[in-house]
Amino acid sequence: MAADVALVDQQGNVRLELDGRFPDLPGTDWEPFPLLRGVDPHGDTAFNALQMRRLAPELDRLAEALPPGRERDAIVGIRDMCVAGQRPPHQMLWFYGD
Repeated sequence: MAADVALVDQQGNVRLELDGRFPDLPGTDWEPFPLLRGVDPHGDTAFNALQMRRLAPELDRLAEALPPGRERDAIVGIRDMCVAGQRPPHQMLWFYGD
């Protein structure tokens, strides 16, 4: 699941973005992560503020399951975007696929 990730406001301005891409985590069982499982690795996927509120705990669980390193740091960074996405103005978290 490789994708660029950005937090974008209603005017299309990028407020935050991941330095790199959502990590490709081969062998990960995505069943316990229903929202992350829905991210399209080849297309674009967006989450609104309500969805980001539910996505943040999934990202926490995924980060806890990963060893320290770049992949874990990326997941924590996306979780931080979910938290920032709860504040005005209205924002969307975008995963841009290949």
